[in-house]
This record gives sequence, C-alpha cells and structure tokens, in this order.
Amino acid sequence: MTFLEHLASAKQSLFRFEYLQDFSIPEEKEALELFEKTGKFHTDDMQEWWDFLHTLHTRGVVTERVRLVREPQSLYMRHELLVHKESVAQGDRITVLTEQSLTPAIAALGDFWLIDGRKVLKMNYTATGEYLGFEEVSDLAPYLAAKEYLLSNSVPIG
Repeated sequence: MTFLEHLASAKQSLFRFEYLQDFSIPEEKEALELFEKTGKFHTDDMQEWWDFLHTLHTRGVVTERVRLVREPQSLYMRHELLVHKESVAQGDRITVLTEQSLTPAIAALGDFWLIDGRKVLKMNYTATGEYLGFEEVSDLAPYLAAKEYLLSNSVPIG
C-alpha cells in the first residue's frame, strides 16, 4: 500500500505530528524562494492536498495536525505556518506546540501519522530533512498517548 493509500484509508480520523523543523523537499525550493522575496505563497502548490482533505472531510474524517515550532523560526517554518493557516481555512485542525512543552518521550517518536487510532506510520528522514520513507509501527500505545498529550498541550495556529 502506498503512503497516500494509507492516508486515504482513514474512516474516522487522521492525525499528524510534525516534529522536524525543515523538510528538504526539492519541489518546494521555488516556493520558498518566492516566500523569501514576497512573504506570500502560491495556493496552487497546495491545491491537490486541499482537495484530498476535502474528500476526507466529506466522508466525515477529522484531520488534525500538531506542529512543533522551535525558535528562532527558520524560513521553512515561517512559510509552513503561513500555509497551515490556509489549511485551517480548508478544514484541517492545526495546533502548535512549543519546544518547552515537548517531552523527551514524544521527541523520540519523531514525525508520525496516526490513522483512525489503529495504524501508525512513522516518517523517516535524514538529519537534513530528506524523506527516506515510512514504516508501519505495531506498538500503538506510545503514539496514542502522544496524540492525547500533543492535542492537550498545543494551541491553535494563530
């Protein structure tokens, strides 16, 4: 099953914890350069994702995301937070967690997706944020506890 097929399989909820501060995504280079020059982003770059969210939402799936934000914020993070504000307008529930609220146990989990509270996809990256792939994790307990903690200790994106 592909990564997107896993996400599309959600029937009730899709939760994401974004731990990494900068994802090295070559396709985003141009968007970051535009943001650095103008402070804006092209909504076209996100339309496919927002369409995907809309499909999930029409099926009744709740989508939530908690974004760890470290200070000082990188260019990537400032751009991502702007994009996340628009994602909230598209129905995604996004909150922010400060580094002071992060526990070592949750930091050790890193980036992950939780699908319907029954499937975990751990996201794997290099130290510089290059995507290596995902793996399905069988021990759900730490991820379920992390989700509860993260949602309780984060604040709506503002």
